[in-house]
Amino acid sequence: MLPISALVYIFSGSTALWYALRSFKAYKKTGNEYSLAIFQLGIGISLALYFYGLPILIFGDSPAFLGFMWAFAQFPLFMGLSYVNSLALKIWGYNALQKLFPYLIFLLTLVLFFAHIATDIPRPYLDNFGLAHWDINYPFNFIFALTVAVLTLVPAVFFMTSKVDSKKALVKKIFFVATF
Repeated sequence: MLPISALVYIFSGSTALWYALRSFKAYKKTGNEYSLAIFQLGIGISLALYFYGLPILIFGDSPAFLGFMWAFAQFPLFMGLSYVNSLALKIWGYNALQKLFPYLIFLLTLVLFFAHIATDIPRPYLDNFGLAHWDINYPFNFIFALTVAVLTLVPAVFFMTSKVDSKKALVKKIFFVATF
């Protein structure tokens, strides 16, 4: 039986990649910084989802490897989110922080990665239905949830408060913000 978690992660990663590539095409056509940030976000999310899903599909019976890949997947996820945060900080006028932000997020992710691997690597397992249970222990589950919440809240506020030119753009913006 194919693990359903792997299929969902891979499908979601492919969807994020498709959206990222559409955004990159729009960026090449218009030079719009929003499109570039969405491209970077989409690439980060798609890589993270592939790092979650492909190992489950191929190495589903190796909890140590799956745990390592879960921790490793945080790099593209957090970096993708950091680019959108950088755009928000730039538009809001925090230029010095905007330039430093991706490096700070990378360092935070590096510290969390090594702390997690050194102290308590997750031991994920698949249940009878093919669902992955990541088995992330405290404090790493709390730190991960808090980091993701903060890294998604800033862009959500930014996109929700940004001005739009048409009703179509407003509807697109509302649906996009809802994903955060």
